[in-house]
Amino acid sequence: MRQQAQLGTVFAVMGGASAALPATIPMRANQLGIPLTQLMPSIPTLFFGLALGIAFTPLISKVLSTSNHVRSSIALQTTGVLGIGFLDSQQLFIASALIIGFGFGQLEVLITSIARVQTEHVGNLLTRLGIYLASAAFLTPIAIIGLDLIGASKVIYLMIATVSLYLVISFKTGQIYTESKNLLVLKLANVKVYLLVLAITFYVGAETILAGWSAVLFSENISDNLVSAPLGTSIFWAGMTLGRIVGTFVSSKNFSAKATAALWSLGLSISLLFLSRITQEASQAAFLLILVIAIFFAGPCYGFIMGLAVSIYEQSLAIKSAAFFVLIGSFGGVMVPGLAQIFLGSDSKGIILGAAIAATLSTLFLILSFRETAPKYPQS
Repeated sequence: MRQQAQLGTVFAVMGGASAALPATIPMRANQLGIPLTQLMPSIPTLFFGLALGIAFTPLISKVLSTSNHVRSSIALQTTGVLGIGFLDSQQLFIASALIIGFGFGQLEVLITSIARVQTEHVGNLLTRLGIYLASAAFLTPIAIIGLDLIGASKVIYLMIATVSLYLVISFKTGQIYTESKNLLVLKLANVKVYLLVLAITFYVGAETILAGWSAVLFSENISDNLVSAPLGTSIFWAGMTLGRIVGTFVSSKNFSAKATAALWSLGLSISLLFLSRITQEASQAAFLLILVIAIFFAGPCYGFIMGLAVSIYEQSLAIKSAAFFVLIGSFGGVMVPGLAQIFLGSDSKGIILGAAIAATLSTLFLILSFRETAPKYPQS
């Protein structure tokens, strides 16, 4: 239980860090005296850092113990959080986003790997841990607004740093031993793996749009008051938290992992497709309602899809398989928003349509993967 409490605290810090970036963008753009759009590149930059962190995790894990690797990743992520809060230039803000992503990416792989070793019910554990992340991410933008009203908005970054320091000092976990051979998780060309690769890619792309543009969607469709813009990020994480709580409850009943994943993924796709049709025509209340429903269904999707993916592999491949699939997800986080802006436009209607298309493709590939059998990978 103590180990899961520590993992939950790490996820909470990750949630605070991931929410602080999009929630901070409108406020920091105003403080720096630059258009909001000049800080939006920090979102794909965050995911580029995430990809780098994921890619380097298996290499770093050969040098550091698992405990020290988690500690160093937390410290790195915190450096980036302090950067977005205190550094006073567009370039340094974007560079700090890269650092947050680099630390976050390593943590995501490491915690997924630890979860894989601890239990066979990986998706359920990851979804439970995701509640910590989503709850902290929900509270962080509200704290930013409240502290800003008393002229102390930067205190939130110090609060995240304080909890991170506690984890750097106290975090401990068992060592995860990886396969010594240079075994690639795609060594066998199995259709099931490729389909789950595509499902994760497009799901994370859709979620990235909902998360990264949360404050912007709020300011463009619900309220044009930049002070209240961080509420968009809180609304996003409130929906994610509720979705993960309900998703965990549903998964504890007599539903298969496949049926549960398909249920939530279908709900996300349908909601986003409907939202893309009514954007710019719906009332503020209708837009907000459908957006929250879409976010609610998005909540547990990642944990369930990732659980299906990493469960294909045996425990000795925990770090490599987790790193691979999380890396694939980060690629979707860069690719899908980028393509959506290029081909569909950067306004609310275009960006939401991009999320809807990505979510629908993710659902399609996820369901198709159910028809394929999992490969048996050699261990040497």
